[in-house]
Amino acid sequence: SKAQNELELPQEAKVYSQMSSIHRSLGDYEQAFNYQMLALSQHEIKNDSLGIANSYYNLGSIFFYQDQ
Repeated sequence: SKAQNELELPQEAKVYSQMSSIHRSLGDYEQAFNYQMLALSQHEIKNDSLGIANSYYNLGSIFFYQDQ
């Protein structure tokens, strides 16, 4: 149902973001980027501006750590 889908999107985005963080901490920046992009797309579908901002911040962190 539509209501159920609306509830699942933030959870799905949260899981993708957590997977991204795990891969970033393991040094797998490509996979971290891929998961964060999935999180971003879920936030965009939901029109969640705070989630979108967090995703961009996390993407910046991935690039920062990749260059260390």
